[in-house]
Amino acid sequence: MSAIEIGKLHQSIVMHEAKFIKMRSHSYTVLVEDHKTERYVSYADKGTGFSMVAGTPFKPAEGLAANLAKGASAYKDIS
Repeated sequence: MSAIEIGKLHQSIVMHEAKFIKMRSHSYTVLVEDHKTERYVSYADKGTGFSMVAGTPFKPAEGLAANLAKGASAYKDIS
């Protein structure tokens, strides 16, 4: 993908960020599990809320709950 195509995708993600955040509270399986106001997810050997999957092993450290507005720097760790 070109830098322009990636930029357009990022713009679309940022425009729809509220929808993505709302999706965190919805279970997409037959099991309906929740953790306070968020979807319950497995993290290592335990379960927790979606936004709690964060910290040292993740880049950015905000993990799953990281802001969706990213620029080219979002790819520096995989280049």
